[in-house]
Amino acid sequence: MTTPAFRLLKLADFSKMENWSASLPVSLKTAFGEEFNVRLANVITPVRDSVTIEDNQQYTRITIRQYGQGVFPRDTVLGVDIGTKKQFIATEGQLIVSGIDARNGSIGIVPSELNGAIVTNDFWLFDISDKVVPQYLSLLLSSERFQQYWQSKSSGTTNRQRINKTEFLEMEIPLPAVSTQKDIIMNFNRLIEKAEQVEQKAQELENNVNNLIRVEFGLELKSVKLGEGAYKYLFFARFKDTFDWSPKRLSRDPKKEQLMNLRKIGEVVKRVKDTTNVKDDLQYKRITIKLESRGVQVRDVVDGSFVQTKKQFFVKEGQLAISKIDARNGAFGIVHSDADGAIITSNFWVFDVDTKIANADYLVTLFASSYFTDIWLECSNGSGNRLYLQEDEFLNYEIPLPDLATQNKLAVSRKIITYRKESVVARNHARDSFDASVFDL
Repeated sequence: MTTPAFRLLKLADFSKMENWSASLPVSLKTAFGEEFNVRLANVITPVRDSVTIEDNQQYTRITIRQYGQGVFPRDTVLGVDIGTKKQFIATEGQLIVSGIDARNGSIGIVPSELNGAIVTNDFWLFDISDKVVPQYLSLLLSSERFQQYWQSKSSGTTNRQRINKTEFLEMEIPLPAVSTQKDIIMNFNRLIEKAEQVEQKAQELENNVNNLIRVEFGLELKSVKLGEGAYKYLFFARFKDTFDWSPKRLSRDPKKEQLMNLRKIGEVVKRVKDTTNVKDDLQYKRITIKLESRGVQVRDVVDGSFVQTKKQFFVKEGQLAISKIDARNGAFGIVHSDADGAIITSNFWVFDVDTKIANADYLVTLFASSYFTDIWLECSNGSGNRLYLQEDEFLNYEIPLPDLATQNKLAVSRKIITYRKESVVARNHARDSFDASVFDL
């Protein structure tokens, strides 16, 4: 009997169904050649090397980034600052799994620099059999396919959904020969290397522009040698060299004031409030502003009935958009043609740029530079993670605005964003290539 082919309907043998979840109608067993499937418990062994925290000792704690982004140090603290005194020691090369966030790909391999670091009982540690290449296992278990599987099996409230450790170990995974695993990883790493090369270009460009800003405008602290003593935490500045009384800019070079042409931001940009009342029967393009100076991007296109806040603001190509909550985290950028006419909430400010005196790309480059990092904080009020940019303080802040030729030389934010987008695309391609090799997509 020939099985009919359906574009939107997927059939599964009843005998191969693992649960009745509509989000996961086919078990992982049906996704791979069964001759390669092995129980996870056959290739990893749980390890619980516990330690009792001592108040006067220092400990490094671990965090696992979501979506398979790696295992990193969280912090290094004294034992007295650690509430849970029973912790577990991680060893280089072990598989580490977040029982809470495995459904979001928080799985990885303990790197050498975290050998001996500690984790709580919410993290599971496993020794890995020599039948498995560790990086292959990490990529496999943090893949989107497995994330969907974990989500279908997690229990608990929305933000604290745990996976069951026994079910985790009983799960079957596709495990080809070690040589095949190595070939798959070699191809993945080759593609990741390309992504890293593009990211390196973005980083070098960013470093170069920071150096150029310091050179052009003298915006760097000058060390003053007083006698033979070395001071680690004490900075001295000669009165004649001070530009203003802010400790962060005590030594801006007054000789370069003319070149800098200090202007208030409010003289360069003008706030725009092009409001609209969203109608349920119309479609609207919405935008998002990425953190880490990654620019303005189209978020989605939706019917007005799906937009909860009916008062929105239109944006136009060439305008400057800034998040008043996350500007300090790099959430600002230029509205490009694809986002022209989109809507945005009142949590974002939109400005027209006076292009007769300013290059919008230069402004974004300056805002993203190391020079501006502390200025965002100076112009914000609030506490903890809820610092809000204050419009008056921001617009009254003075920035260097040289002639347009100099601005054009420094205006590289678009190029940096382009490189970083290319890097993300390359990383996604590496992941897709891995999935295609393993899941035969």
